[in-house]
Amino acid sequence: MLNYVRRLIQLRKNEPSLAGYAEFVPVLAGSNTYPFIFVRAADKDVVLAVFNPGEKAVSAGFTLNLSAKSMTLLAGDKLRISNHGGSYSLEMPGISYALYKLR
Repeated sequence: MLNYVRRLIQLRKNEPSLAGYAEFVPVLAGSNTYPFIFVRAADKDVVLAVFNPGEKAVSAGFTLNLSAKSMTLLAGDKLRISNHGGSYSLEMPGISYALYKLR
């Protein structure tokens, strides 16, 4: 657990989009529904954050104002995410999260 927390702290230090001054943009959020999806951005650095704290697997569709050419998993679980020109769909298991760097 200690090494896991250290890795997350190091990730926050290395990624400008995870800094305190970075922009926070909610993408998909509903009352008592999951997943919760948001984007953090600083200049051209963008991180997509996806959380499902519920026990059930979920799927969702959402759009972003940018179309990522690549998505690199920074932390969490590898999810099934597809991108169709800025329109995304994902499937994720219960009690999971992922942080993806968008490029």
